[in-house]
Amino acid sequence: MQQGFTPLCVTAPTDQLTTIGRANLENLKSTGVDHVEYSVNRDVRRRINLYAFFNVGDIQWPEHLLIYTIPVRAAVQFNIPVIVWGECGQREYGAGRPEDASMLYFDRRVLEEYGSLNGLRVSDLPSIDGVSDKDLYLYPSSQEVEALGLKGFFFRHLF
Repeated sequence: MQQGFTPLCVTAPTDQLTTIGRANLENLKSTGVDHVEYSVNRDVRRRINLYAFFNVGDIQWPEHLLIYTIPVRAAVQFNIPVIVWGECGQREYGAGRPEDASMLYFDRRVLEEYGSLNGLRVSDLPSIDGVSDKDLYLYPSSQEVEALGLKGFFFRHLF
C-alpha cells in the first residue's frame, strides 16, 4: 500500500446479507484496510422498497441508491476529500451517452442520470411518508460536498 494512503472501505449491505457476503466482507477487513459498515433503518428501507416497487418495479432500488449515497455521506462525515469508485457503469455496461464512457468524476449528476434509479430521483425520497432528509439514502448537500472539495474518481483513471 502506498505510504500516506490509508483507504477507508465503506459498505452499505443489503438487508439480507448472505453467509458468503459476510465472509467476503470479513476477508476485505483482513487485508488491513479500515472498514465502516452502515446499517439503515429497516422501516425506512421497507417504505422505500414499496414505493420503488410500485413506481418503477424495482424492489432493489434502495440498494442501488445506497451504493452511491453512503460513500459520499461517509466522506463528508469523516472529512475524506477523495472517493475511488470501482467501476464506471457507462464504460463497463454501455449505459448512457457514448461521451460519458470516458467521464472522470462521479458526482450527484452521475448518480441522478446513471445510478440505476429508473426515473426516480434522490429528491423524490422526502415525499415518501416516513423518509426524512436525515436518512442515509439522501445525498449530502451541495454545500457539504463543495466545502470538502470532494472528488469521486473512477478506479480506471487513477492508474
